Amino acid sequence: MTSSDPTVRPVIGSRRLGFGLYALAGLALGGVLLAFLFKQLGAAASWTGLLAVWPASLMVLPWFLLPLAAAWLSWRCLLPARSAPAARRGLYLTWVGLGVNWLLPVAMIGGEVVKMRLALAKGMRAAPLIASLVADKTAQVATQLVYTLLGLGLVVVLGGRLVGSLQALLGLMLFSAGVYGFYRIQRGGLFTGLSRRLGALAGSAPGSGRFSASRADAALRRIYRQRRAFWAALAWRMLFRLLLAFEIWLAFYWLGQPVGILEAIAMESLAQGARAAAFFIPAGIGAQEGGLVAAGLLLGLPGEVLLSAALVKRVRELVVGGGALVAWHLDEMNLAWRRHREVG
Repeated sequence: MTSSDPTVRPVIGSRRLGFGLYALAGLALGGVLLAFLFKQLGAAASWTGLLAVWPASLMVLPWFLLPLAAAWLSWRCLLPARSAPAARRGLYLTWVGLGVNWLLPVAMIGGEVVKMRLALAKGMRAAPLIASLVADKTAQVATQLVYTLLGLGLVVVLGGRLVGSLQALLGLMLFSAGVYGFYRIQRGGLFTGLSRRLGALAGSAPGSGRFSASRADAALRRIYRQRRAFWAALAWRMLFRLLLAFEIWLAFYWLGQPVGILEAIAMESLAQGARAAAFFIPAGIGAQEGGLVAAGLLLGLPGEVLLSAALVKRVRELVVGGGALVAWHLDEMNLAWRRHREVG
């Protein structure tokens, strides 16, 4: 049965409508959060401070090459040596995946789907590829938990106060349970029940027809048995997060409000944690800015500079992520043209 079947069209149409409503609702909520921030900091958020965002954003752009490399090496640790792409291709796929997760309403997992599709199109083997992507996503979630804990601890120590400790502890307990449950589901055979859906997501890319759910399941178990490699992936992923804190440090330095590296880590970790918790909001609009501003206010930093620093991060995401989306679409157009020539 294909999409040309009249009985399928209403289902596809309803799914697209549902996805559109989900995206609009998320954007609306993010817009409300962002508007609330501007209203609360309206007296402090002068145009002079906001205009300083652009040069600061341009200054931190080259720095992002280091976090990008760390993210690629985290994924690289989970790939068999014979299946891993060359460093240049791996960095490209990592860049595109980050751009998709940053800017599109894909609940922070669409980037892995796009990476899978592009990698399959280049002939990578499906089972180890998909297993590595899921294991890397687990590493992302696990390090996010640790990083958020670190940030909360730094806010308490540096700010000299215990803010919302009970709510924070409850949230982290639930987040920890979710990470462990995700891990156990994978160990129990995640891909066996999702093989058809993964095959559909892979589309018509070369190699997708050879996908085997049982092989992917076995490949994932092999990854978790190689504990040294998985711990290395966790270390690279944590380094990725810490390097993004240096981006905050650079932004504050450029904006004329130097902060310590521990303060930068605290703000970055809570900004990332807020964005992860608000995964249903496209691009984490409002949530990421709110996390950074809230952490900074608790550390005694001025609201004007905090909002400017939050916008520096957002501009960097738009520039780097926007470029990634353009590169992805050009890649897709190239693949479509090649398939057209092969068929023709």
